[in-house]
Amino acid sequence: MGLGSRHARTKFDRQRRSCGAPLLDQTERGFGYEPGLALLDDSGHVRALADIEAEAIRFAISHYRGQMSEVARRLQIGRSTLYRKLVSLGLDAEISDAKSSCVVIR
Repeated sequence: MGLGSRHARTKFDRQRRSCGAPLLDQTERGFGYEPGLALLDDSGHVRALADIEAEAIRFAISHYRGQMSEVARRLQIGRSTLYRKLVSLGLDAEISDAKSSCVVIR
């Protein structure tokens, strides 16, 4: 197996969810595998810190497939702090909506 196919498999594994559906809407800014975090808005002004933080948290949740302990560990914050930030940034509703639409039938 060549290096290219291993890279493609790894990328696929990262994007896969246990229920077969994405955890959050990856069309929103901060999801997926963009090359970097944009610090400027479309008009060239610095983005608000809360927007940048929300984007980083969205990306981490997507990247670590909703494993909140791992997300908190990688962001170097406590799990309680992560959940508090989700509420204060309004991301808790996005996550609960995404999880409720993800039903696993066994």
